[in-house]
Amino acid sequence: MLEINQGLLEKLQDVNRHLEETYSFLRKENEIIRQKLTTIQTDYRQVRQMSAAALKDWLKGKDLAAVDGSVNQTKGEYPHVLYFFQALAKTTTGYQCTASEIYTPLMEKETKDDQSISQLRSHKLAKHELEVAYQLIEEKDLRLVLMDGAYTIIELTHLMSGSGYDKRLWSGMFY
Repeated sequence: MLEINQGLLEKLQDVNRHLEETYSFLRKENEIIRQKLTTIQTDYRQVRQMSAAALKDWLKGKDLAAVDGSVNQTKGEYPHVLYFFQALAKTTTGYQCTASEIYTPLMEKETKDDQSISQLRSHKLAKHELEVAYQLIEEKDLRLVLMDGAYTIIELTHLMSGSGYDKRLWSGMFY
């Protein structure tokens, strides 16, 4: 086995301590986010690990699905950038629904500030994730759909800013 130089190990430990100190506020922010999520009736649960056989039995012949999305952007100064949105809803049997969009602020009539662009990106991503989730729910017999929570950004933004959001995306999504 490769021996690690003690000096290098000490430097790595020092960097680790520095990073923990620098980003300790993130733990507090996570708690604040959890508190805000409870105001919109979000439920956190620890899920126990299941064997493949137990999962198959629990699914009762239905599919398990997951939804996720991404946003990427080109290099450049605002408004000379392109944003690429993608969302995927896919079952464990391989059936999938996708959505994508390209957006550039150059097509807007008025300029937006950094926070508006950030909210716009979050909302567009969440919108596409919900769209593919709805599509998959309509097309397949699902037992469970896993989502990472990007869609909650719409609700959190609404709670924090008082701004409106598209309530249609929420109606009927949760049981």
